[in-house]
Amino acid sequence: MQEESLKELFLEFQKQWPIEKIKSMTLQQYTCVGNKNSFTYWIEKRLELLGSIWGGSSFKFGVYERDPQKIGTEHKKQGYTYTDKYAWYSKYGNSPESAFATVKQNIINIILFAQNNELEKIDKIDLGASYKWKIAFHYQNIKKTTILAVFKKEALNEYVSENIKSYAAIQRFIFKKKNIKNFKECLKISEEIWSKYRSNFSEEERKKISREQQREILKREENERKEIRILSRKRNSKIVTRRKEIDKYTCQNPKCAFQYQNKITEAHHLTPLYTTDELIITSVDDLVTLCPTCHRLAHYLLSSDAKRKKISENESKFTQKKELLVALSEVYSQKEKK
Repeated sequence: MQEESLKELFLEFQKQWPIEKIKSMTLQQYTCVGNKNSFTYWIEKRLELLGSIWGGSSFKFGVYERDPQKIGTEHKKQGYTYTDKYAWYSKYGNSPESAFATVKQNIINIILFAQNNELEKIDKIDLGASYKWKIAFHYQNIKKTTILAVFKKEALNEYVSENIKSYAAIQRFIFKKKNIKNFKECLKISEEIWSKYRSNFSEEERKKISREQQREILKREENERKEIRILSRKRNSKIVTRRKEIDKYTCQNPKCAFQYQNKITEAHHLTPLYTTDELIITSVDDLVTLCPTCHRLAHYLLSSDAKRKKISENESKFTQKKELLVALSEVYSQKEKK
């Protein structure tokens, strides 16, 4: 994703979750299974492209709503409290509501400290390290960044070849060493840090590290180039052109409403070529001119079998032009009735 798009995502989150909304935030707004607008969903998934906190359990949120499908599969340990609906760290309170009140106050403090560049105070807040620094990153002043989009301490120390104990100290160290002046440079260095960290692992280990982190991204990203080898069936272009000329480049379905049918047409084989692997001599009478939509419908009518490798006995009648066009018109007639 381009830097400008990441900047828009950063600002969109601040718009959706200003500190005023955090102060009045309810437990249901904080964590709710299936709600893609909850605070925790935003932080972990919708802001994935701006630094990942994948891994570990949902206890990193302090308190969370339990997925009904996963109830009974968790490992109950000392220090964890469960009800039928919520789970939380026992140290935060005796109920999900009291635990949430503690967590929410911690988040408010993190936001204030991030906005005031009081990073050392964030280190002292009792909340999961990766989670609280992810929050801090997203509430910093974008015009004066002081926090990197990397929330794994090992990756930060690996980058500078130092063993600095606190997140705050290592953030300041990297910003000073790299002379980071703006949001764009912050993102660039963050990417360098993560790339260097991953380079220490084998290919299999790198895949394991990134698998969860990239799961949501891969659902959205497109346009990656890849080589694909396919076998296609040769068609006689002269016969196709002649069929279109005879049909005046017009879809032969009487009910067709495709407005560009006389400009964008295709030739449909009444007996599909995939029904045999033998060479076929095609005549103009073996073809019919259809628009792309009706052509797709024609193949749909001919392919009731799951593997779509041959024409079923019940649909063999559609290899006749008249029956096929009647069937296509019927599809459009049913749509008109609705």
